[in-house]
Amino acid sequence: MDLVKVVVQLKNDITDLQPEQYIIIVKIEGTQKLLNNDMAELISKMRLAQQNVITSLKEECKKQMLAAAHILAMDSKNILDAVDQARVRANLAKPAAPE
Repeated sequence: MDLVKVVVQLKNDITDLQPEQYIIIVKIEGTQKLLNNDMAELISKMRLAQQNVITSLKEECKKQMLAAAHILAMDSKNILDAVDQARVRANLAKPAAPE
């Protein structure tokens, strides 16, 4: 949930966009809904794995849980990429600090 909160905050930081940039916001909001669904699916698979920890379904439940976690991670990366693109286009991106 912390990741979703950070992404929402990043999205909210993008203000005063030109009309052609709104498509990025729509993409971000759509992906945010997808992330919420992904998180719900992961929680569901985790509960199923917990319920079947001592059954013959244990390994299958683990696979389903890992698959759901992978989907959540990939969609999280995609939304962060979209937020980065929007920040660059809105001139809100900050250069990396020198090391």
